[in-house]
Amino acid sequence: MERVVLVTGGTGALGTAITRRFLGEGAVVCVPWIVEHERERLEASVQGAARPRLVLERCDVADDAAMARLAESLTARHRRIDVLVSAVGGFAM
Repeated sequence: MERVVLVTGGTGALGTAITRRFLGEGAVVCVPWIVEHERERLEASVQGAARPRLVLERCDVADDAAMARLAESLTARHRRIDVLVSAVGGFAM
């Protein structure tokens, strides 16, 4: 049975590496996104058999209600979420 993984921040550099690693291990990986060019970059980096297992959902992870809807949608399709990775790191110093 394939794992179902939710990676917040999955369109960033670290998140993309995490996403690709889980895809390489055969997992279904859901990545919420809000910045179009970051989504496009991630999507372009995933090729072959892994591509159908990448689930890209427009969702602001700072919006609790939107994340609840995303979790409901993901569990409705896959019956569970096995792994949650929080790789959100967008901040300024």
